[in-house]
Amino acid sequence: MSGEARHFFFKVPASSGNLGPGFDCLGLAVSLYLQGSLTITEKDQFECHIVNSGRDSGQLSNNYKHHLVAQVFFQLHPHQGKNEYVFEINNGIPLGKGLGSSGAAVVAGVILARAVMGIKTETLNERVEAYLQAFKIENNPDNVGPSIVGGLACCCGDHFVVPYQYDIVYKPFAMVPDMTLPTEYSRKQLPPSYSKEDAVFNIQRATLVPIALTNHSVDLKKAMEDRIHQPYRLKLLPEELQAFLKSAKLPACISGAGPSVLVFSAPEDVDQTALTLRAVSDRVEVLALEVDKHGCQVEEIS
Repeated sequence: MSGEARHFFFKVPASSGNLGPGFDCLGLAVSLYLQGSLTITEKDQFECHIVNSGRDSGQLSNNYKHHLVAQVFFQLHPHQGKNEYVFEINNGIPLGKGLGSSGAAVVAGVILARAVMGIKTETLNERVEAYLQAFKIENNPDNVGPSIVGGLACCCGDHFVVPYQYDIVYKPFAMVPDMTLPTEYSRKQLPPSYSKEDAVFNIQRATLVPIALTNHSVDLKKAMEDRIHQPYRLKLLPEELQAFLKSAKLPACISGAGPSVLVFSAPEDVDQTALTLRAVSDRVEVLALEVDKHGCQVEEIS
């Protein structure tokens, strides 16, 4: 017998982690979204149905035990052997391409579980709580952080996430190749240790990136130089993107663990930038993006 139903809506932005030198620290929320709804209906026995749609939906499981959003949700909110759960999920984030698709799924599961339990994710303190929950599950702070708080975020591991309160003066583009790259494999390319010189080089530039993104007077291309991860991951990208990054006149970096590349353009140059990027390769999809300023959203719909 079915009883009353509760309906929840959620929306989580994609993210681009690292932003060059800010390895596992800096991240940017961008206007690609994982969104949908959850309906919970009172029943005497447990049922769970997942309906996937959108980008790469054929790669997503319809079995709740193998779908990351549902896995995280039930990890935080066990079903206790009753009620019907229907997840309708529309994905707009390329899977396995360095734009935070798994981080967004983890965030979706976290904020849905919090909402069902009556816990809000609105204030900064509440979002920090959600970030810490997500970080324990998805050890990529520079993805879950911006997906939760929105905009440009500084993520401090298992401690805190801080959104920068200044407007980004550049327009972001993503160059998305026709291949995937597992984060675990990409991380294995990194050395076990670094010299003090390389560490200082990155610290100096990572502190400049937030300023450069919000102020044209600081050279963003110089600020995004990196010695910690990009020199070791570059070989994993398609040859066209390797060549682009080596010769790019625009501020650009590997997005997350790759293989996508994040590029920044001055607002007045976006049309020319789009033409330039689309000329790089017909194997690379160019996405004109906006900075998402809102972060994750969830609400119960009456």
